[in-house]
Amino acid sequence: MNVRRWIAPAWGALRRHRLRSFLIFLTFVLGFASVLGTIATVEGGRRTIRNSLENLGTDVIVVFAEYESALEMGLAALMGGGGPLNQKVANELRDELAADARQVIPLNFDPSLLERRSESTKTGSGSPAAKQPKISTLTVATESGFPNAVRTGMLAGEFFPADAAAKDGVWPAVLDEALAREIDADEPESLVGERMILQRGGAPVTIEIRGILKDPILLRSHLNVFDQAAARAVTARRLVFKSVYVPYQPKKDSVRGILVQANSVDEIEALGDRLLDFFDSRKIEVSYAIQKEWIEHVSELIDRFQYLTHFLWVLDLLVMVILTGTITLMAIEERYVEIALRRVEGARVVDVVLPLVLEGITLAVVAIPFGYYLGLAIVKYYVTPILQWKPILPMEWLAWIAPILVAVGALTNLMPAWKAARLSPARVLSDRG
Repeated sequence: MNVRRWIAPAWGALRRHRLRSFLIFLTFVLGFASVLGTIATVEGGRRTIRNSLENLGTDVIVVFAEYESALEMGLAALMGGGGPLNQKVANELRDELAADARQVIPLNFDPSLLERRSESTKTGSGSPAAKQPKISTLTVATESGFPNAVRTGMLAGEFFPADAAAKDGVWPAVLDEALAREIDADEPESLVGERMILQRGGAPVTIEIRGILKDPILLRSHLNVFDQAAARAVTARRLVFKSVYVPYQPKKDSVRGILVQANSVDEIEALGDRLLDFFDSRKIEVSYAIQKEWIEHVSELIDRFQYLTHFLWVLDLLVMVILTGTITLMAIEERYVEIALRRVEGARVVDVVLPLVLEGITLAVVAIPFGYYLGLAIVKYYVTPILQWKPILPMEWLAWIAPILVAVGALTNLMPAWKAARLSPARVLSDRG
């Protein structure tokens, strides 16, 4: 079989019709780049968000007091309900789970107002300047082990130590990144060492920022559903991650919740049963937030992004097929006379069709590396700075999308080439003569 009789006409046609060849090549490049960019963006976001959610602690259970106020607690007691969460209960739970939990941390939640002073000075320098507008936030009183359970990491500074206490009336504190950016959008890290006024429980408290916790919510800047105003319940606002963290004071802070960290993720279910028995035996009304279940539920929703990926890349592929098919159809129609002359000279249908198909395959193959690097460049320099996550392109996707592109190059040439090769040469020459 003499393959050169098919390759030579294909190569010659590509060289003669350079503009047409370039347009088809460019369409393949842009289409392939668009498909890969879509896949890399969605897949990278899906995996990054899953990882950030898992950092919140899949081995954590948070127990919340069922009552939001002292009035609710009093009414429940009159109706025969159990007592509230308190430091004694927290200590008993810590002793009960000494061998089954890595740590048991009491929590207190207080809706608060944070006030920064303009040109506020760092520790030990000058006096505060003029006041700035107060920011509504949530104060979370906790212990030093909190960041070991909620593993978001520190953006700047450090979490307060176990022996943290007020010094000269100033309490150490840590801010969530989202809250820090609300105060200073450009340089939230610069807030470390700064003193602010925290209106907590109706009384002003001076705090010194020791660190900034990284924000686990990657889409915060794009979705307003994480706005703190949307979280009406005090206990729900902890998931907003726009809080101020201060040292828990056993003699002063009430216990609004208890964070329990299991020794391992596999022990979460058994630990949940232990907690249920513990509070039922004391007739204490509480609610449970098993973060592993919550994270798994959210992860399932995130996995549905894969359906969006399939829809988008199929849509891109259809657009590419339409564009290349249109250009190819017009180009082959312009070559009807050339094809008719070859048929008169004795060329078979296959001798006409295969060179045209090889043209499309050649352009598609050459376009693959250009489209690959263009797609990654678009995602890296334009998409990543906006969405703030690293694109991920699984090799298995590339392994079967590249052959699809080659198949598109062949099919978009095959149909019009087959039609042109089967036309009567006499009729074509007479119509266009």
